[in-house]
Amino acid sequence: YGAFVVEDPASNQVTANIAAAPQVSEHFLLLSESKTYEDGSPVNFIPIVMAFDWTHVTNGQVNPTFHFKKGETVHFRTINAGVEPPMILSIEGHDLIPYATDGFPIPSPEVTNTVHIGAGMRSEFLVKFDTPGTYRFVRGPANDGISGELCSILFGLPPEVATCISFDKEDTIA
Repeated sequence: YGAFVVEDPASNQVTANIAAAPQVSEHFLLLSESKTYEDGSPVNFIPIVMAFDWTHVTNGQVNPTFHFKKGETVHFRTINAGVEPPMILSIEGHDLIPYATDGFPIPSPEVTNTVHIGAGMRSEFLVKFDTPGTYRFVRGPANDGISGELCSILFGLPPEVATCISFDKEDTIA
């Protein structure tokens, strides 16, 4: 798992300035899904349509661990390589400053506690780790509201299926 990054610092000065700052470390996050073996390790293939028994993986791993120093600012370059609805990402107890989406700078970056990143999208954001500790990187719940009779009409599912497109559970991704 990984990402190819091809940049022209002259055309994307915001990213070039952030990446060059000495107090900022850069981390890539490739977010996707995978089936898992019995031991919990990911299988290296894309899930089959309508088979939703997969696990979220980050950089090809289930719940990887990252280590940062107190006071360190981290420049996350995130790719949603998954097939699910938009991911709502957060890091427990930390603010995020999204400053680019799909390579385009956000004109007025604002501090937030979540970043939304759709399937196939890229998002770049900063996080400052001021307090020592262990924190979860979380994918928040999302419900696209397709339920009940609409499931039967759209997907040919039995009427007793209450919700057919819903990711209503929070999941740790790192």
